[in-house]
Amino acid sequence: MDSNRTQLLAWAGILALGLLVDIQCRHPGDVRRSGRDMAPPWTLTLAAPIDHLDVVAREPMIVEHPDGTLFVGGFGAPRMGQQQTNKPTLWKSRDGGTTWIRVNVGTEEDGAAGNSDVDLAVSSDGTLYFVNLLFDEGKWEGRQVNVGVSKDVGATWKWASLSKTRFDDRPWVKVAPDGTAHVIWNDGAGVCYAVSQDGGLTWTERDRIHPQGGSSHLAVGPNGEVAVRVTPYSASGHKYDEGADLIAVSTDGGKTWRKHAAPGYREWSPEDKPSVLPRWVEPLAWDSRGALYSFWTNLKGIWLARSADKGATWTTWHLAESHDMAFYPYLMARSAGQLAATWFSVLAEMPRAHVARIDVGEGEAPPRMAESQSFEPEIWWPGRSPDDPPYRGTAGEYLASIFLRKNGLAVVSTIQNQRDNRFGFSLLKVEERRGEEAKKGLVKDESVGQELMRLENEWAEAWVKSDVALSGRIMADDFMWTSPWGKVFSKAENLALIRSGEDVITSWVIDDLKVRVYGDAAVVTGRCAVKETYKGQDVSGQERWTHTWIKIAGRWQCVAGHSSEIAQE
Repeated sequence: MDSNRTQLLAWAGILALGLLVDIQCRHPGDVRRSGRDMAPPWTLTLAAPIDHLDVVAREPMIVEHPDGTLFVGGFGAPRMGQQQTNKPTLWKSRDGGTTWIRVNVGTEEDGAAGNSDVDLAVSSDGTLYFVNLLFDEGKWEGRQVNVGVSKDVGATWKWASLSKTRFDDRPWVKVAPDGTAHVIWNDGAGVCYAVSQDGGLTWTERDRIHPQGGSSHLAVGPNGEVAVRVTPYSASGHKYDEGADLIAVSTDGGKTWRKHAAPGYREWSPEDKPSVLPRWVEPLAWDSRGALYSFWTNLKGIWLARSADKGATWTTWHLAESHDMAFYPYLMARSAGQLAATWFSVLAEMPRAHVARIDVGEGEAPPRMAESQSFEPEIWWPGRSPDDPPYRGTAGEYLASIFLRKNGLAVVSTIQNQRDNRFGFSLLKVEERRGEEAKKGLVKDESVGQELMRLENEWAEAWVKSDVALSGRIMADDFMWTSPWGKVFSKAENLALIRSGEDVITSWVIDDLKVRVYGDAAVVTGRCAVKETYKGQDVSGQERWTHTWIKIAGRWQCVAGHSSEIAQE
């Protein structure tokens, strides 16, 4: 159950940044191998977001119908002062996400009741499943899990109540290749489980998968394998079961389960104690060859593990260090070894969302990961008191992604901007370039080169958004910038210029990036086109620039820069 608890955990985690320690804990059976040494032969670029403004859509989930229709479900409208209703909110798009319409899922009298956690799934025959949690905000506890089923692309719905138990929480739904629908949830007394083998007409609740813990995630494999991630938190945070940190796998359609310890190390703590790292969803995914993947973060960075024997043993890779705190991971899989991952990071109370593609080959060779430029979700919370300014948040515990049928990748992010009265969601498509098209210049160390390219793009975005915190992080303390007319600016002077509002940049597009790496030093050259006004005067134009980067305390920072104007034809 997402809540302001999410924000409190996140900010508590921020305070823990000063307590970073070199955690050497190793889980039995882990084989830790670096994923950073293998440079991907492709790059990712986020397209401009497609915003749909309506009511709040917290923690949106997305699926694609076999006919190409996209569906997005979210929650939160009753909690944000809009029309008071417990009716679930669902949208669909028939033009690839360009335009959206609200779907009429029925009335509360029909059983369509839900105002919290959602999930979506679709079977190969087009049957659509929409599971919802009904939450009592006054008591701060879940009280019902309902699932809707549509066989006509969302035109009509049949609803069923799977549970009406105090502390019902975090339902998930997935469909196996044979059409069996699987739903899990928790209620503070273990992980509950129900199935439908007739296209959602009837549901059967089976024995609990585990007598403790929460329903952190659910994944279904290509041969009907079912994997469930069980974690210590349950009952919307009211219950914490120490040691409930496992993966349960069934190979007989959910009749029996084998349980294995989760790979890797995670920092857990009860909700009444300061949290080291915000946690809730711990994602799993099966690829088309039947390999099972676990994706997580900890204080040492971002991790991926693969099991070829249904969770019994794992090969683990440290994909990347995270100099900012990384949390709330999410994972999707498509064909053999093709994964999409998302997560959040935060620095100085400024959350950013990350999207990556990961390719995992055969054997134990490290995966190849390409990350797009990060972005700030449009989420503004009101100040904690009337005198406090609004602040950024994640408004959820994951960033949902989808592999589109036409070989694309997309993510969906909530819009919850009370400051500007904007509510709804954004669809962001990811452009993937491979081969020669992806090469922006000479990169002797491609993994470092990709990281520096990402930082250059983030820095340009920071100038457009007047993001003082991010700009300050990228510039070293002794940073010096030489302008085209010979004036030298220090880091403090650059940050003061951003704060002043005198320099307004509405667009900063960079290209022709070339990176040369010399150990812990690097030189990046590039070209940019900038739309800019300074003290009201238009100073837009194109420039060539050179940046010098040094790796300081394990983090790349820019120490010097120089730009030259490109004469207009």
